[in-house]
Amino acid sequence: MSEFLTIGEPISLFASQDADQTLADATHFQKFLAGAEVNVSVGVSRLGHRVEYVRRSHG
Repeated sequence: MSEFLTIGEPISLFASQDADQTLADATHFQKFLAGAEVNVSVGVSRLGHRVEYVRRSHG
């Protein structure tokens, strides 16, 4: 049984890997999982607690 339940919507974050170019001109990106609920879930889990994450699938 989990100690924490987070409910939210995960977000994809694309970060430019081209430090010498503007964002509009960048061609290399790295994708990350983001969102407040995801961040809290990961942080609480790293502290040793059991976490469940609930999201709604669109589509």
